[in-house]
Amino acid sequence: MSTDALRLRVEQALGVAVSDSRPLGGGDAADARRMTTADGRDLFVKTVRDGDPFAAEALGLQRMNLPDGVRVPGVLHVEPRLLVLEYIDFGRPGPDHQRLLGEQLAVTHGVAHTAYGFDVDHYIGLTPQKNLPWIENGPGAWAEFWWTHRLEPMLHRLRDPGLRDRAARLETRVPDVIGDSAETPRLLHGDLWAGNVAADEHGAPVIFDPAPYYGHREADLAMTRMFGGFTPEFYDAYTATAPLPDGWRERLDFYMLYHVLNHVVIFGSGYAGQAERILQAYL
Repeated sequence: MSTDALRLRVEQALGVAVSDSRPLGGGDAADARRMTTADGRDLFVKTVRDGDPFAAEALGLQRMNLPDGVRVPGVLHVEPRLLVLEYIDFGRPGPDHQRLLGEQLAVTHGVAHTAYGFDVDHYIGLTPQKNLPWIENGPGAWAEFWWTHRLEPMLHRLRDPGLRDRAARLETRVPDVIGDSAETPRLLHGDLWAGNVAADEHGAPVIFDPAPYYGHREADLAMTRMFGGFTPEFYDAYTATAPLPDGWRERLDFYMLYHVLNHVVIFGSGYAGQAERILQAYL
């Protein structure tokens, strides 16, 4: 879509003229622009050339938009290939940023469901992510979901047969490692690494670019460890607000394996060594 056509589409969708439009960088899967409306609002506008990746992102942001949860961009308009969000001016994190992030994420994770999955299949980065069919909560349901909807589909995308075969041996280990829990499925961000966390103009935490689904909270916390950027204050504040089941720290690498394998799929063998080390710890 040309810049002029995009401007016109946004104007039609919001019913207000756009006075300025500037490209933004940083996206892998979508083009992004900052637009300013005639009434002074700043918009974050994302577009893609094909597919419909924004329905899930918009649903996730709308459901995570809680008064006491982590701030997320407000959804102003969504349609196939176009997403218009509130533009948030990022600033310097405040002194309590990590503590607040932990406390507020615990509130966001309080949104519960009766089943594991999400309304639509979508993507984790550039990789398709399976969320359907829903798996109703019950004995063995979470382990079944993690294998059939997460690890197994990712293994099918691995081009290294040796790594794929070793990872396939996890199928019988999944119930033993993550087991059953009395927890209900919770709304997860799904791609919670430091690059999807910022501070707003007041220094308060913001999260964005979700790959949302309902699952166990440990899966979200596992992704926070993949590239660092989260301090002990974050984890202490989270667990003080919403305690986790015993042994949660020992399970984080197991959940993180899914994201490591995704990086092997997208970026190649540079992440294979990390995947092998995790496998060795759990096989």
